[in-house]
Amino acid sequence: MLVVISATLNSCFMKKDAMKSVTEIIYNFGDSSVPPKYHRSFTIKATDNSISLQVDSYGEILVDTAFSLTEEEFSKLIDNAKECSLKSQSMKEIKEGCSGGTSKSVGAYKDDETVFYGTCYKCGGQTYGDLSGDADKFAKYITSLIPEFSKFLD
Repeated sequence: MLVVISATLNSCFMKKDAMKSVTEIIYNFGDSSVPPKYHRSFTIKATDNSISLQVDSYGEILVDTAFSLTEEEFSKLIDNAKECSLKSQSMKEIKEGCSGGTSKSVGAYKDDETVFYGTCYKCGGQTYGDLSGDADKFAKYITSLIPEFSKFLD
């Protein structure tokens, strides 16, 4: 019994330690199926010195910009990902068919190695996918690091 508890605790600590070594976080929002005039999907990439935003409408790049980010801001972003308990999980399937929802993906990377990656889909009042944790809270935080973020979605 003690061995199982010890192994469980060690795996939790390894995950926390793994997050300390993250060099890049990528957040992606996939918009629902709406006319191109209103469709806005975007990707935010953050490192210890910059944060970039790319907004598209069905593949047409509308915005491609970057801003400075301090090591402290990047460290707080990693802390926020931990607070939101973001991690990969077993795929959670949707109970009833649905189309036209939105998606949020979060990936944390150490150089070219994936620390974790997952996507959650929201459609018809249901959430499913392989990302667990509070993706909405994380989305609010990472978008707050982009100056006047909402203007880029116009």
